[in-house]
Amino acid sequence: MNILALEIELEEAKKSSIVWTDYFKYRASLRGFEIAKIENILRYSVERYVDTTTRRRIAVGRHDDQYHLR
Repeated sequence: MNILALEIELEEAKKSSIVWTDYFKYRASLRGFEIAKIENILRYSVERYVDTTTRRRIAVGRHDDQYHLR
């Protein structure tokens, strides 16, 4: 991915809103994750992949001292 495409993707992420389901909030709280940190990973992580089986986009980022995939 080139720099321009990455900048465009980051700008689009800033414009979009994330709607958290109650189930996601529940599961995140069980694991001790902060929603704000997860949101930052999703919005601003430059390390992104596509799952070849599900075709879902994956963002990688740090939550305190651990790496997480979302």
